[in-house]
Amino acid sequence: MIKYVIGMVVCFVAVSVAVMIWGGHPVREFVWTLTTGWVTYLARVTSAMHVDLVSLLFGLALFAIMVVAIHGICAGSLRTSGRHWRWTWSIASAVLVVVLFVSGTSFVGLVSKSRWMLETEQPLTWQTVEYPRRTSSRYFVESFARDVLTETSWTDTYLNEVPKQGDPNPVLSWQTQVALLSWERPIGPQDDFELDETRPWDELPNATMYRRIMPAFLNLELIVESFHDERGFALSHYSANSHLINDKRSWTVEQIEDGTGMTLLVGQVNEGFMPWGQPGNWRDPAEGINRGPTGFGGALSQKGALFLMADGSVKLLSEETDGEVLKALATPAGGEDIAVPD
Repeated sequence: MIKYVIGMVVCFVAVSVAVMIWGGHPVREFVWTLTTGWVTYLARVTSAMHVDLVSLLFGLALFAIMVVAIHGICAGSLRTSGRHWRWTWSIASAVLVVVLFVSGTSFVGLVSKSRWMLETEQPLTWQTVEYPRRTSSRYFVESFARDVLTETSWTDTYLNEVPKQGDPNPVLSWQTQVALLSWERPIGPQDDFELDETRPWDELPNATMYRRIMPAFLNLELIVESFHDERGFALSHYSANSHLINDKRSWTVEQIEDGTGMTLLVGQVNEGFMPWGQPGNWRDPAEGINRGPTGFGGALSQKGALFLMADGSVKLLSEETDGEVLKALATPAGGEDIAVPD
């Protein structure tokens, strides 16, 4: 039996290596992701995991109760025949029950995903080969850049202004303005994408829209408890540079004297998330990166945060970036003479 398993593993490895050597780039990428994706996933997830001692002890207690129950039932049924039921058999039986439960859950998920893949109208290569790249933080920030800084949104819709707030009591957040122009829509029915600008953002009918997740506003590399706040509003993992987008004024491109390539527009956050429909979602980059709930920050593995510059480029700024440099990059017309960190 062991030789058979070893032989199957060797054959699988040999076929995988052959496909990666002679297959095209999409095939190699697919095989590599299929065979090693779980390793990179564990490396990314375990770095952000924390052990809940209470939950761990509760789980171990339930497992112990299951072992005792199995042993009592099996030992009792064999007692009359004079045969002895070992504790190791009870432990093995309990482990088998857990494995069967996990396998059943995995099989249900596999069937569900297979059905979805058969029914979806999207190309399957997008979901298999390109999906890892498209779910990366940089891809979403670059997509975000296209939505914010396209010729249509920048020039025509905003009259050559950064998504403006201006109104001290705005109804629409700057991210709402981006969502209205984006090719991507909040998850849910597309025939009710309605907003009433005469009503507050968190009242009906607006609240219905803002409770729906906007995928473009999420950083999928973050490990979070929920994509919604306590009131059920969908959160955003991005925030604007408060020196450029705020409720006091709007900046035109020409007014950004420091240069659009030297001015931060939007950045990632990893704490203190706000709903994407709530006005006022901006922060001061000068507070530092990964320094607290009111500043900017990315996933732990990044050791920094991705920022969208005002010219549409994307920069990864280290958490070690000096505060004075961040302040200079935040101000649109500060006149500081600095170099953008690589």
